[in-house]
Amino acid sequence: GLYALSVKFAQAVNVLVKGFQLAWPPLAYSIIDDDEARRAYAVIVTWFVVVCTFFVAALWLLSRWIVRLLAAPEFIESYEAIGLVSTGAMLYALYPVPTVVLARTGRTEFNFPATAAGTGVNIGLNLVLIPELGIVGAGVSLVASYAVVLALMYVFTQRLFRVPYEWLRLSQALALAAALVAAGELLLPTDGFAGLVARTAVLLLYPLVLYATGFLSDEERRAAANNLTPAAIRES
Repeated sequence: GLYALSVKFAQAVNVLVKGFQLAWPPLAYSIIDDDEARRAYAVIVTWFVVVCTFFVAALWLLSRWIVRLLAAPEFIESYEAIGLVSTGAMLYALYPVPTVVLARTGRTEFNFPATAAGTGVNIGLNLVLIPELGIVGAGVSLVASYAVVLALMYVFTQRLFRVPYEWLRLSQALALAAALVAAGELLLPTDGFAGLVARTAVLLLYPLVLYATGFLSDEERRAAANNLTPAAIRES
């Protein structure tokens, strides 16, 4: 019951997941030129991860307050798995990216071994971790299983249709989010209005720190500057 409640509270990320999964295939298939498709896939994945990571970080930092607001006191422990479940949802959202690549190359037979391996990892880790860690173990198993699926799909697809994923920027986005969440969990209060305000402030630092650490490319900086000019704002 606690884990089921964690899944429900992670629906905020699932809204993004469903939207991406519906929009991604038509967009991906509409790009005919292979080189253009490779570049577009890489950039789209980067920005989807950034946006999704912001919401996942929000659920990690604010899960206690969400549960206190929306659930009875006896279900407070469900907050322990919300961050993990939302992380799993983000990884699951990325699964259509390599499946589109396989469909583009006509090699869809690689879907089964990847998903079968992920299922095996999930079952095995559940058996090992749940007796000791409870719903946290179930959350860890979920994240690990989707990570295995994506890793295998990456290996399969890169041999068939190499996409230059922006690993440096992806690592930067994920590492900064993890650092902010860790700081919030270790240093900030876990209840009260002051804790809520402090954790929200830490969350809002995420886009600012990304910008300050040079996350945007030169082209993205120019586009942002152009869109923020007085003339562009008046037109919008």
